[in-house]
Amino acid sequence: MTLEFLEEAKAGLIASAVYFEEQEAGLGARLRNQIARVCLRIKEDRLLWRGRVGGYRKKLCPVFPYYFAFIVRGEKVATLSYHS
Repeated sequence: MTLEFLEEAKAGLIASAVYFEEQEAGLGARLRNQIARVCLRIKEDRLLWRGRVGGYRKKLCPVFPYYFAFIVRGEKVATLSYHS
């Protein structure tokens, strides 16, 4: 199973990590670690989160005020966006 990020989602993740690191040293790294855990959880059980209108699923980030919107296509998961 593969997990891919669209460029927009990837750019949002990077910008968020930079922002949090500027607010407090180490906070950007904490965000990146949280993102890694969320991605691992999605890969472990990508169908756990219910489908929404439009065919996407949504996984909340438990520590930071963000969520991942993603679609599942067989063995491939594409992260469409990363929002606050």
